[in-house]
Amino acid sequence: MSRHPRVSVIIPAFQSASRIGATLARLSRQTFTDLEVIVVNDGSTDDTPAVVRRAIAEDPRIRL
Repeated sequence: MSRHPRVSVIIPAFQSASRIGATLARLSRQTFTDLEVIVVNDGSTDDTPAVVRRAIAEDPRIRL
């Protein structure tokens, strides 16, 4: 991404594997597209990071 997005969405996540995928999917479908989504993983020991990485593969605006 060569320019800065107009909106940054920051999502703190801890043990969120069961919910984070749906959250990221909803953000990816927003009609406002000039955004970045930053997920801050707070040491989850579940599959939260893996779920976020799968979402990143589909939408490069998401970062972990």
